[in-house]
Amino acid sequence: MRHQLRPGDLHPFTNMDIPHLLQRQADVRGDHPFLAWEPFEGDRRVWTYAEFVDATRRVAAGLVARGVKIGDRVLVHLDNCPESIFSWFGCSVAGASAVTTNARSVADELTYYADNAEVVGAITQPRFADLVEASTKPGFLIVTETDNGTPAAPGTAPDAADSFERLFEAPPLDLRPPDPLLNFSVQFTSGTTSRPKGVVWNHA
Repeated sequence: MRHQLRPGDLHPFTNMDIPHLLQRQADVRGDHPFLAWEPFEGDRRVWTYAEFVDATRRVAAGLVARGVKIGDRVLVHLDNCPESIFSWFGCSVAGASAVTTNARSVADELTYYADNAEVVGAITQPRFADLVEASTKPGFLIVTETDNGTPAAPGTAPDAADSFERLFEAPPLDLRPPDPLLNFSVQFTSGTTSRPKGVVWNHA
């Protein structure tokens, strides 16, 4: 059931969610820069609002084609890179939650995050791929082409892994009706006194 904010909870974003807010900006300033990427290796790249919306909706379609449903959770174990942003927003368009993790997490931590959040799949990069596959045993494993713009070392991605670039092959996913109280992401606390707690953020 789609959630609605109460009539008294009025603000500029009442009954909107992140994909619709982003689309609204793309409709107004589609040719304006939204995301700039300057890797240590490789070429600089800039995505406009319109290009970013198209990319995230294609990622969403690719995730849905791999069985992701509204309410599912997908582990996103990536360094700072465009693919991490595409994954986060792509999950939101699909109605799923991105479970973002610290790229320095070790195997035991990743296993705990994946089990606790009940993730259905994982997105990572070549140098973490074996770790993520062994630690989380995801239903699907998607691996980026590079490590933050640096070409991947040979043999760093498991044979069963799917390429992140293949997510873009599907036509952009249509936006579902806005649901501001649908879960958007899960981030785990540092767990200084006990096991980390998964903090759930919704679109509102």
